[in-house]
Amino acid sequence: MKICFITVDFPPMIGGIPEFSRSIAHHLSLSSDVEHVQVIAPNNLIQSVEEQGEKLSILRDDKKSFFWIAWDIIWHIFRLRHHDVFHSTSVFPAGFITVFVAKYLLRKPVFVTFYGTDVLSILGSRKTRWAKAWTLKHATKAIAFSKSTRDEAMRRHNISLEQFAVVYYPLSDNPPTISPQITQSLREKHNIALDDFIVLFVGHLVKRKGPEDLLRAVSLLGNKKVKLLFVGAGPLEKDLKQQATDYGLQKRVIFAGAQDAKPYYSLASVFSMPSFFFKKEGDIEGLGIVFLEAQQYGVPVLGTNSGGIPEALEEDGSGFLVPEHDVEALAQKIKILYSNPELRKKMGKRGETFVREKFDWRKSTQEHLNLYKSK
Repeated sequence: MKICFITVDFPPMIGGIPEFSRSIAHHLSLSSDVEHVQVIAPNNLIQSVEEQGEKLSILRDDKKSFFWIAWDIIWHIFRLRHHDVFHSTSVFPAGFITVFVAKYLLRKPVFVTFYGTDVLSILGSRKTRWAKAWTLKHATKAIAFSKSTRDEAMRRHNISLEQFAVVYYPLSDNPPTISPQITQSLREKHNIALDDFIVLFVGHLVKRKGPEDLLRAVSLLGNKKVKLLFVGAGPLEKDLKQQATDYGLQKRVIFAGAQDAKPYYSLASVFSMPSFFFKKEGDIEGLGIVFLEAQQYGVPVLGTNSGGIPEALEEDGSGFLVPEHDVEALAQKIKILYSNPELRKKMGKRGETFVREKFDWRKSTQEHLNLYKSK
């Protein structure tokens, strides 16, 4: 089987979707059922042609305008028309163009993966929203990141259940090892003591991800050893810094900026991203890959009953869930974890097992292959 991935989200771009695109292409290339995987990434930061082993080829281009992205995708689809399956990990414009050209002109099966906000947002032009809905309806199969996202897309766009599949994120066996030297250097850089209790947030600093709620929750805890560490940047950063000052938390709130998050998990006592459904924009957390990463590193997690987050952790096993915007509940769960090191250790261990079993890359790879073969 020859598979062609077409996406506008691929490394070195940063984020969960680019990382998913890289991960699924890589893992599928390891399957004995797959002859070759070709990735076409027309809207990347760089231009490059890369071979990763004998069965994975990556072509990046730096097209920026819709016209040139569309032309690039169309040209490559016809060039690669002998591939058996086309799969877009971006709904628009890549998925829209791929479905129209590969499915309706070349009669090829076309799969499209979606995540949440990309198809649920009420922002953007009416034409763009129509194109996204059309793509979900007319793909051979629309693959959701979570059951929650699938159900919301069904409701929002009036699409039947049979059009959808749910395949979870393919998590690699072992995360990168963080050396004690790196951990110590981060402690020194951010003035973090060994006995500090670090509440870690990783993500884009926007309202929907709940950084303001988390900051408020920490402010309710008078314990000076409880510190909040933000890893990420975004439009809310300036306001968050001002709020930290207003709460008198200048020495307890750390802004690390946009960084590779993985080394920071070694500092974390608990990970939290209290996202909520931002109805004003139709913005929702489709799953929350950072929850998976934290658990993979043995860090207990604290999330909200929002979007796909309840599917990303085991409630009362690997972490806790609280209602959206319930700042007092957030503070209480942080306090419980601070006061009970054995519970933190138990939840951390359970999280490692939970994500290894539920988000195993072999399972995700096989489920994708089963979908491809069924069409």
